[in-house]
Amino acid sequence: MLNSKMFVRSMLAILFATILACCSPTARAFETGADMSELARLEQLGTVYKDFNGNAIDAVQQAQNEHWSCCRLRLWVNPSGKDIFVNNLSYTVAMAKRIKAHGMRYILDIQYSDTWADPGHQTVPGAWSGQSYSQLQSTVKSYTQNVISTLNNNGVLPDYVQIGNEIDAGMMWPVGSTSNYGQFIGLIKAGIAGVKAVSSYPQIIIHISNGGNTSAVKNWFDKFNSQGVNYDIIGLSYYPPNGTTLSDINSTMSTINGRYGKKIMLVEFSYAWGWGVTSGNGYWNTPTGQQQCLWALAQIMRGYSNGDGVIYWGATYVWNGSLANNWAGEALWDSNNNSLPAQGSLWAQ
Repeated sequence: MLNSKMFVRSMLAILFATILACCSPTARAFETGADMSELARLEQLGTVYKDFNGNAIDAVQQAQNEHWSCCRLRLWVNPSGKDIFVNNLSYTVAMAKRIKAHGMRYILDIQYSDTWADPGHQTVPGAWSGQSYSQLQSTVKSYTQNVISTLNNNGVLPDYVQIGNEIDAGMMWPVGSTSNYGQFIGLIKAGIAGVKAVSSYPQIIIHISNGGNTSAVKNWFDKFNSQGVNYDIIGLSYYPPNGTTLSDINSTMSTINGRYGKKIMLVEFSYAWGWGVTSGNGYWNTPTGQQQCLWALAQIMRGYSNGDGVIYWGATYVWNGSLANNWAGEALWDSNNNSLPAQGSLWAQ
């Protein structure tokens, strides 16, 4: 029979193991964090990030300090290698290692392009130009499988994988345009098959823009969900106007929550801390207003049974003299590279 000391030690060991299991980076929960795709490039250009007290700090360490649970990394096939166009596979592996080393999960945003992919740009990677639909299907599957295998072999299997970025009008135009809807769906399925050929662990995200447009989101996913695509999470972009009240995203969530049996994550969101002080009936464009808006948005998403997270876009996109950046006023670091209050644990808890 165990004596009292041994019993206490055994109980403590079980309790500690239970806590570790619940807090493990692999135990998914409501995600809060940000896209940090440009971080390493801006560091290469001399950017030094700081904490709330103005002390230099690794931006990923700062994210961990503020209890972020998840980061997002974009991946381009063959980016140009200048300015911020550096997000190739080797760059992404290195960033994923940093994120995982700090105990966070990450979303791999595969854009299937050499440059920005969004509702106005879905350009086929140069190396794949001229391929037929069947060829492109095969290429998408093999490319995706190679990407996931490489990350897995480096010990950084993604927790989530986006198949395309803001694919409202399709991907890899014109072959995968939604005007060729069957081909669009075929390419999506090829990407998912590439992930699943390596591992069933990553959750699959299907991502469109304009999350505040309730009818557009509903109509798009009504059609998409009739196509037999095996995915896990609806991903939305949401960029509210200055002075917003967040009523538009609330409307979208109340309409689609539970409609498709999918979790819903805002994989892109930002709100300006600079650029004037417009308020309307909503939040001021100040550091405090940015924090209040982000906190309110997270609570809206948490309030829905299928609300799955809020990922900020361009968190580290600060001004750098070597790289003009029109989004610096929406970053989570200020013009002196000091941490802004929106990073705080109030958001992430």
